[in-house]
Amino acid sequence: MDALIPQIEALARETDEHGRKQLIDKLHDLAISLEQPQDSAQRLLFSQFPLAAVRVGCDLRLFDKLTEIGQPSTVNELANSTGVQPKLMARLLRYMASVRLVQEVDTNTFVANNVTKTFAIPGFAGGVYHMCDYVGPGLNALPDFLKRTGYKDPESATDTALMAGWGSDLPLFAHFQTQPELFAHFNAYMTVQHMDMPIWLDVYPYQEAANNTPSGKPLFVDVGGGFGHQSIALREKVPDAPGRIILQDIAATLKHAINHPGVEVMEQDFFQSQQIREAAIYYMRHIIHDYPDEKAIQVLRNTKDALGPHSVILIDDMFLENKGVHWQAAQVDLTMMTCCSSLERTRGQWNDLIAKAGLKISKVYTYTESLRDSIVECVPLERMPRDGCKECSRRRIKCDKGTPECAKCLKKGIQCTGIGRQIRFVEGAISKGKRKGHTLANVPNIATRLSQHLEGPLVSRSPLETRAETPERIGIVDSSTEIVGGLEDDNIDGDVEEIELVPRQRRDNNSTYNLLDDSTTISFYVDPGADLRLELLKPGIQMLFNHFSQSIASIMVIFDTGFNGYRNFLLPMAYQDDLVQRAVSVVAAFHLSTKRPDLIPLAETGRAEIIKRLRADAFVKESNKVFSTSTWATIILLLVGETVTGSRDFVHLYPMLTNLLSHNRLLETEMSAERGFLLQQSRMFQLFTPPLLDLSQGCKTFQKDLDFYFDFIFSQQYPDDPRVFENTVIFRQAIKQARNIYMRQALGDYQQGHLYADIEQLRRLVLPIHADSPCMHTLPWVYFVAAASSKSQDHRNFFAGRLAQVYEKTRMNSIIVALERLGQIWLLQPNGEWARNPSLVEPVLII
Repeated sequence: MDALIPQIEALARETDEHGRKQLIDKLHDLAISLEQPQDSAQRLLFSQFPLAAVRVGCDLRLFDKLTEIGQPSTVNELANSTGVQPKLMARLLRYMASVRLVQEVDTNTFVANNVTKTFAIPGFAGGVYHMCDYVGPGLNALPDFLKRTGYKDPESATDTALMAGWGSDLPLFAHFQTQPELFAHFNAYMTVQHMDMPIWLDVYPYQEAANNTPSGKPLFVDVGGGFGHQSIALREKVPDAPGRIILQDIAATLKHAINHPGVEVMEQDFFQSQQIREAAIYYMRHIIHDYPDEKAIQVLRNTKDALGPHSVILIDDMFLENKGVHWQAAQVDLTMMTCCSSLERTRGQWNDLIAKAGLKISKVYTYTESLRDSIVECVPLERMPRDGCKECSRRRIKCDKGTPECAKCLKKGIQCTGIGRQIRFVEGAISKGKRKGHTLANVPNIATRLSQHLEGPLVSRSPLETRAETPERIGIVDSSTEIVGGLEDDNIDGDVEEIELVPRQRRDNNSTYNLLDDSTTISFYVDPGADLRLELLKPGIQMLFNHFSQSIASIMVIFDTGFNGYRNFLLPMAYQDDLVQRAVSVVAAFHLSTKRPDLIPLAETGRAEIIKRLRADAFVKESNKVFSTSTWATIILLLVGETVTGSRDFVHLYPMLTNLLSHNRLLETEMSAERGFLLQQSRMFQLFTPPLLDLSQGCKTFQKDLDFYFDFIFSQQYPDDPRVFENTVIFRQAIKQARNIYMRQALGDYQQGHLYADIEQLRRLVLPIHADSPCMHTLPWVYFVAAASSKSQDHRNFFAGRLAQVYEKTRMNSIIVALERLGQIWLLQPNGEWARNPSLVEPVLII
């Protein structure tokens, strides 16, 4: 028996997210199949105790303390720090260890485990209070409520088990307004409910609507969008899209909305007529599942009345299969029944509901596995088939129906697919027609044979995409798939027969996402960046280098005067070194992608292949490549790329840099001017990155004298200019003051009023740095730390405004992400205590 445990643990380490979930479910099924009556009775009759124990642990901040300590603690130590009698503390910890809330390492000695650390996160602690204090009375009342209502499926939002449990005549959201503390717990839980999970933007092809919506026209209406997280997420994906992104909700909610320069805010009750007409996308996240059918239909019809010829409604909710619903999704469904008399709907229930609202489902994009979170794309039932070519339809203009290509597409230089029947393939299963659900055994071969009968050249599959079909790639794109299109009737476009599916995608340490190319008759996931050749970039490689020199190198140093290591060292190296050349090209392509969205998949592919090659070099024994200047420069460039994109992948790239620097072999090599520059830039990342990840790394970083890191300030040969010297002094002092604020907050060293005084001192210190100052772009880390630690709204506005100014100059998406994080921090940690738990929100690399 003992021999099986290491095998299972090894399997868990080697598998992907899909395999991990399967393993948990299989072990759970096995455990229940082995139960005797007494085992089943013990498991179910006492099932309320684990949550009660978690609640007590949260009340005592026991999980926070164990997590912060990070080493075994005795019962007496924990009793003293919490004010609990040692005898009671021993009993509580004994039970918590038995249900794996903590780990028992010796008699009366305990340490934090993975579950402990979960409930040290305030959002999950909020979930504990929400379920215990708010939902709990409803769950206790549920059996009697069902009995009283004759065991009929609840359908009235004004008669729920939750109302019975609370003895209230107010439905859920009205009652929430009378319980502000409990509502705050609910909102805190909502911020982490989908933490580290894929999001809808990973699967839905939003770029097409963004490209085709003209300036001033509504692109995206976030119906009942709460604080605006989804609106901001989309704007960050398409920062230069000219269409309007509009957040709608009731006034009480919008008071707490996150301010974002690219998102409009509009008061709107979705039970009233929709004010915005003919938007490209009307998006509803977790709205329809809050209501029984009658109310849900009302919401959908109000939105349907506003649809234009090319509008779609996107419903972001669980889309459950009719059979085999996962227990995690099923328990959410019963929670919705208890609280709202609503439901998480199955495929059949969705089809019925959408049809009653005068709509039909055109596609379904599922992006989480157990919960089956999905985008349900809906259009009006009465929408007529497309009249003309697909390209004119997308551009919202009348097609002249010319053959083989229409004149309007030819005039714009657009490849026209023409009118008539079109067939589009991607890898997987048939979604419509008589063979719905059947697997396409060999899509490339089918497409190759079909191409002989179609006009136009065959687009071949790249070697990289061919590898995506192998078992080794299953950790990136699951071999199982979600068939899109929930109805048996014809497509929206009556002249198009689509064979389409969307892979169930997950995030992991090497996440890459394939975007469906909907612009060609046959799509084989064209991948011009395969095998690190970047063939399509070579004709324009000088353009990318010029962009890197002018727009990126200039903002990665404090003063771009005379010598610049990014321009004078890294670019010449890129002309000679294949790997560095690709890294420069990828960073430049990411920065250009705000104006050239077509570069995004190329840049993502290039980055993934660079990382793959770096990892391959690392596993080659006695390889000089690992400690080469080329590898070092490439990692620095990839981290620069993370500041361009605002991605959280830097949490995996930064350890590559620290591991490289930890080897004496790298630093023992003769320190040339080039390697000296790379060391200076490495120190910059070593200074600014760890404090954004977690408290322990931040404290470790700041134990060193800051002068250890400050070499990067002098990585240039500055002119003899007193203004440069003055700004350099301000820069150093601002970093030191931000460090002091961070450490004093982290250690709880502030008395009343002192925090305000320190942040005000920092504000006054940076006042001489104006929007037109040459070094104004160098302080975003300082501004972020100050804004995150501020309790004063004036200070928050000042430092957030400074960040917005930096974005205007640099166009680094990490600044936009940082502004979003600030909104979350101010909501979850309103008293400036961010530094005590920086990992509460998703990290962002801002330097």
